[in-house]
Amino acid sequence: MVLERLSLVGFRNLSEMEIMLAPERNLISGVNGAGKTNLLEAVYYLAMGKSFRKAGDGELLQFNARFFRLEGTAQHRAVLFYSADEKKIMLDGRPIRKLSDFIGWMPIVIFSFDDIWLVRGEPRQRRDYLDTAIAKMSRHYLVNLVEYRRILRQRNRILEEIRDHKISWDDKAGRLLESFDESLVLYGNEVYEERKTHFGGLAQGVADFCAQMDLPQISIAYRASVPDQLMTAEFLQKRRAQEIACGRTVFGPHRDELLVLKAGRPLKTFGSEGEQRVVALAMRLAEMTSLERARREASIKLLDEAVSELDRRRLASFLENLQGQVLFATTREINDFGKHFFITDGFVKETN
Repeated sequence: MVLERLSLVGFRNLSEMEIMLAPERNLISGVNGAGKTNLLEAVYYLAMGKSFRKAGDGELLQFNARFFRLEGTAQHRAVLFYSADEKKIMLDGRPIRKLSDFIGWMPIVIFSFDDIWLVRGEPRQRRDYLDTAIAKMSRHYLVNLVEYRRILRQRNRILEEIRDHKISWDDKAGRLLESFDESLVLYGNEVYEERKTHFGGLAQGVADFCAQMDLPQISIAYRASVPDQLMTAEFLQKRRAQEIACGRTVFGPHRDELLVLKAGRPLKTFGSEGEQRVVALAMRLAEMTSLERARREASIKLLDEAVSELDRRRLASFLENLQGQVLFATTREINDFGKHFFITDGFVKETN
């Protein structure tokens, strides 16, 4: 897929604009702080309805602006509007009520300088990576994941209130927890089934791309918090006292871990920063490959200084894997990359 046109107003530090993008390579250059990453963020928001920087919608609003509006055309026409009073999403003129009905309309992958935290960060960041990668391939997974998280929040509230003696541990509370157990098991196992389906391809992709960039001993392993990635009510019942003592649900897909290993040892502990950055890029490449295989079309790639520390040979190897439309934001001088946009203090100018 190709994003042909992007227009925006009131978003971050960017001046009101409308630009036409090249179907293959687009270079976005400028000094640090000019707004390069903000432009990529606008494209990502147009595809996903949220920021890849984990920023809330209100943080994206330009200083003193009452609203922001994004519009883009890529086979379909999407419009997103946000103000303090409302958030509206339109796709081909049709209002979208739930974000889960919108995510995936435009296949997109972000390669960010902060992706190193996929390797050295907390387990939650790797789970988010896995969930986002699969959700972009499968709306069924996204719907089940959203429902699982909703039930999880309700179940945690009950466990916390029992722990804090706000409600008594009696037959009524027990029946309430059992009803949540049934739903948690149902949706948790739906999540597990799709993770089993897609994880192998992601893990193999990471290993292959790392080997291509001279890191042949890298592997990704899945460590589940329940045996065989299969939740049962009986399993939860046997651990009821432990969960009440913790005041939260401590078993299930939300507690699993992806282990990034080098020769069987944790890369976050035993790898160099350079190795960690290469593996983070490989994780995004694996996400890209899996998404394009599932969608049977090219995705849109956003590069946010993600390759700034690669040597010339690894950079060439990395770029060879990127087919289709690329938006590359960098302070580097790169000749003959494609259509060139230069940003100064939020103002975007096409230079060729």
